[in-house]
Amino acid sequence: MSKTFKSKKYGDLQVPDNFAELSEAEQQEILRNAIEIKNKNVVPMSNLEYAQGLLDQGVQGLSLGFSDEIGAGVGAGFDSLFSDKKFSDAFDERVTNERNRYKAFSETNPGAALTANIVGSLAPVAASMLLTPFTGGTSSSVAAAQTAKILSNPLLAGNIVKPGAGLLSKTFEAGKLGTVQGAAAGAGYSEGDVTDKAVGGGVGGALGLGLGAASPTVLTGAGKLFGNLIPKKSSNFTPDEVKAMELVSQQFAKDEIPLEQVINKIIKNVSADKLEGKTPVEILADYGGDAVKRKLRGINIRVPGMNIGEDLIERTTGTVEQKAANLSAGDSPNIQSTRIADSLKSSAEKSMNNKKISLEAGIDDIVSAVDDKLDPLYKSAFAKNKNITNLQVYRFLDKDPILKKAYKDAIEFYNQKLVARGQNPAEIPQLKELLTKKDGKIVDVKEYLPLEFLDLIKRAADQKTFAKIRDNSIDKQMANPRRTIANNFRNLLKDSVEGDEYVNALNQAADSFALQDAFNLGAKFHKPSATAKAFENQFSKFGTDVEKDAFRIGVFQEIMKDINRIGDSQDLVKKIFNSPDLRQKLSIMFGDDTAARDQFVNKLTREANIAKTNNQVSGGSNSAEKLFDADEISQSISDFLVAGTAPTSSAGIRSEFNLFKAANNILFNPLEKASRNAGNVLLEKNPAKQFQIIELMKQLQREQLLRDARLNKIATGSIRTGVNQTPNQMNDFLNTMK
Repeated sequence: MSKTFKSKKYGDLQVPDNFAELSEAEQQEILRNAIEIKNKNVVPMSNLEYAQGLLDQGVQGLSLGFSDEIGAGVGAGFDSLFSDKKFSDAFDERVTNERNRYKAFSETNPGAALTANIVGSLAPVAASMLLTPFTGGTSSSVAAAQTAKILSNPLLAGNIVKPGAGLLSKTFEAGKLGTVQGAAAGAGYSEGDVTDKAVGGGVGGALGLGLGAASPTVLTGAGKLFGNLIPKKSSNFTPDEVKAMELVSQQFAKDEIPLEQVINKIIKNVSADKLEGKTPVEILADYGGDAVKRKLRGINIRVPGMNIGEDLIERTTGTVEQKAANLSAGDSPNIQSTRIADSLKSSAEKSMNNKKISLEAGIDDIVSAVDDKLDPLYKSAFAKNKNITNLQVYRFLDKDPILKKAYKDAIEFYNQKLVARGQNPAEIPQLKELLTKKDGKIVDVKEYLPLEFLDLIKRAADQKTFAKIRDNSIDKQMANPRRTIANNFRNLLKDSVEGDEYVNALNQAADSFALQDAFNLGAKFHKPSATAKAFENQFSKFGTDVEKDAFRIGVFQEIMKDINRIGDSQDLVKKIFNSPDLRQKLSIMFGDDTAARDQFVNKLTREANIAKTNNQVSGGSNSAEKLFDADEISQSISDFLVAGTAPTSSAGIRSEFNLFKAANNILFNPLEKASRNAGNVLLEKNPAKQFQIIELMKQLQREQLLRDARLNKIATGSIRTGVNQTPNQMNDFLNTMK
């Protein structure tokens, strides 16, 4: 009789049944003979077979122990297609053969097999490390990006670090990665049936969870031990301020907002404010996203003594004390309604054709501004036409009492103009004395009159009619015949002059009636009941630029009334400008002046963002401050581990001090100092200081990216190797126990 003796190095050896009863010397002799017999029966392995064995083990490590099943599945598929074998039978047969081949190589070359398995398991991590320069967001290589995406799969290299992640988040992600890889490896290396694989997967998942969850804390603690050897760049900020900026930079990273983009926004806003004579009111939190604003909200709740809410209100609706102080100083408060109104005025005036017309102007102001603009043309026309010889002009004056009265008023106006220019009054005869009649008909005039005087007759007639409309002496219907008479007289003048200047000036001008109508139409079409299409149609009907300006003034004055009516609401942008029709109307109003339009749109966007910051910081749930506490607690865990593993080192002493300080904060002032420092960073309003903060934050983010990259590669490598080898070693151990 003989029995099988299990040898870890040589496998199964045949020995006598009474082997255990023999002396130690006899046992050793029998074993030596059995080994010699076994070695004689072993066929030497060729280089090709050795290379194949190494490759098998490497692929087994890469696939978390599933390469035998994968290979068997492919082969069994061919067997079932080209032979009479069932797929299940072919699969089982091939799996058995693959495992025997792997086992034989492992028993013959245990060291090489283990090394190849580990190398295979680390291959994705190594590839991910090589791709690190291409995966930082700056590479345009599609292939590198796709490869990085594949390697981020939890079953390959995985990833435990997200932008802006704290220690708590890293621990959670590492635990997930370890669980997934551990469960896969546990099932992959289990050689039994489905039940055995399920048990192996459960054990592997539990081991992977523990290994993964522990790795970020351990590696962060180790990083602190060596981090003190790296020289730090000096800055103008205290260590507490730097720590606060590091915390804030993590929030910007979570929001995936590049700090270069923040710098560009600050520069753009400062330039825009200079155009309007304003000072920037954006705080640093305005340039962040939800994570940044939630952080400020958490600080607002945690440290009520900072009066963050009051500071934010002063930027939007304003406080009573703030408005009272501005009123006493004779200033307008720097609040949202004032800023929007000022920006509207500044931008709208840039879009006016006549830059001398103010948005607060009335019709008389517009007429004056137009006359000033056209004055060179009028002067040239008046100089060329000192004597109008067309007798029809003088005959027309005698047809209507309106023109007769206007003639008398024009004499007074004309002499006033001459005196104002330093000239002597002119001897203009009365109309009866001017006209020479025969048989009741005008046959001549005693003297020809200048164009400048005759032009004043039309203006005097319009002024009388316009005044009667204003004081309700007549209505528009009664005024129309009077306007027609005056216009016909001017048309006669246009046909009686030399040169093009007078005609050109009149083509660019409009009388008071036309300007008033345009102004009223602007107020009418501003209303929500008028569509943007109707608005555009009406705007395009105006024949002169000055009428378009009057229309603009009517629109803008109505918007100003809306602003004043709603008052100092921090939702002013939403309440007034959150209408697609109004936005389209404003776009039509600005016309080709894209710079003026963009200036106003930028202001609205900024104010809407400021209001959003106020709403998010002042309202919502209290999860933000809980997250703040969680980050602080996870940092304390790291300090605790460093202090425990190296209590006498410089890093350990520093960690012990941090723990003492944290305990002191918890007992006497819970995290207020850290919160206050972070709050001061997020509330910073001075653009120059904001630039300094962001530059330091950029440096801190670069350093954090490097630390995260190292942590990710080391942690994923250790997790993958650990979860691969633990089930494998457990199988070997269980086999030796059989």
